[in-house]
Amino acid sequence: MKIEARPARLTLPGTKVAADSSSDFNPKIENHPDLPAIDWTAIGVSVPVHQIPEADSLPQADALLFCWTESEWAATNQVFCKSGTSMSYSAKNNGSWNGWVPFKEAVSGHQDSVSGYYTLSNLGSKKLLLFKSEVHLHEQGEAALSSLVQILLEKIKPSLVISSGTSGGTIPTKHVGTVNVVNAGCLYDKSEPSSEWPVYSNSWDAGWTILSKPGFQKILFPIPTIAADMNSIVNQFNQFYQMNYPNSTLDINSLNMGDPIPQINNMTTKGTAFIIPRQPLATT
Repeated sequence: MKIEARPARLTLPGTKVAADSSSDFNPKIENHPDLPAIDWTAIGVSVPVHQIPEADSLPQADALLFCWTESEWAATNQVFCKSGTSMSYSAKNNGSWNGWVPFKEAVSGHQDSVSGYYTLSNLGSKKLLLFKSEVHLHEQGEAALSSLVQILLEKIKPSLVISSGTSGGTIPTKHVGTVNVVNAGCLYDKSEPSSEWPVYSNSWDAGWTILSKPGFQKILFPIPTIAADMNSIVNQFNQFYQMNYPNSTLDINSLNMGDPIPQINNMTTKGTAFIIPRQPLATT
């Protein structure tokens, strides 16, 4: 069988395609690429410098960045702590990273002793505190998450807080890999009418000048999905659930095929609010 060519810089040997034998559907894809090293000189900025903080001493920083899942944590570590090297796809499940300190302060509503992990990255003269949260809206609830955020704000005293996530605000016409930058969120609750969903917003406006730099597209990494990947996932899905769905049903409008150059949308100018679910939703 002929396999479609991926971008040369992303091509790596991979594992065999196989459906997971557990009770959950966990498809496998051949030839998952590394997350490449980042050439920060392409946009004329300094390379982020990882600074390991002292244990049990949460430092102050200019900005605070949250990530939530293990795969987001892996990507955050690669971009802000080890951007000079590539990261293998399998590393997304590492579950721990060198230089990240457990945050052990008690958080109301969270029973575990560790509520997250943190480290520092120096971006020129600015300090960015990276925080991988173990407290989640749809697990421990609003009160616990609010308690954690309040503790961090009081200790870190950041002038900017960023929440970085996947599938947190999808748009039905946008392909996988699209980045949407917002300054507002609408809290979805299936038990309430939409008129009762609270909206939280602020006046922050995303700086957009860096995107116009000639080298910016060089540091964008497209989602390297190919048709063979989607065929494989559909086949595994049908086999696992004993169905016979066509690709067009499971991959509507080919939204799971990434754009050659990922789209980045500044939605702060209009204050567009993205829906954030209190309960888990099925998203792409």
